[in-house]
Amino acid sequence: MDFIENLLDMNADSLRNLLKVLKERKVSGTKAVMAKRLHEVWESEPQRIVEQLSEPEVKLLAECIHEGHPFPDADRVNARYGFSYSIPYYSSYREANFI
Repeated sequence: MDFIENLLDMNADSLRNLLKVLKERKVSGTKAVMAKRLHEVWESEPQRIVEQLSEPEVKLLAECIHEGHPFPDADRVNARYGFSYSIPYYSSYREANFI
């Protein structure tokens, strides 16, 4: 599953909230429009997204990018960083609510 597909699996409120955090002017529209805009930000200005993350979130993002998977190996992440990270269930990921 690629980045845009993961965005499309999220609910519209979560996408809208992510756009608000990034201070995007237009935060309404269909899920496809909002997902496309978030993908554009990720492709052109990823630092805008990374700046909104906590230090543990940055480390998890790095692991996701390194592994090429939206959910990195929890045991390895916990051992490497001393986290208590657990892989979310797909259904809870789909209903993720940011901010």
